[in-house]
Amino acid sequence: MNSSPPNWDRDLDDEIRHHISECTDLLVSQGWDEALAREEAERRFGERELIRDELVAVGQEGAFRMKLLDWFRLWATDTRYAIRRL
Repeated sequence: MNSSPPNWDRDLDDEIRHHISECTDLLVSQGWDEALAREEAERRFGERELIRDELVAVGQEGAFRMKLLDWFRLWATDTRYAIRRL
């Protein structure tokens, strides 16, 4: 079960397609046949699912860190308020 927000999945897939498309376009501009350029771009990108899984993990770790940072900021704000009220 994937616990990443729904937009992450779509955005990540779009980003991967964009990178492969950019590489394909570059190769075609260098004289490659479009089908061969697409295959080469896919090869250069690497194992899509492995890379995708790693990026999702990095995104989830970043989201956790942001939640932790938000919690710490809220705690600090509450602590300052409590001290002022003393």
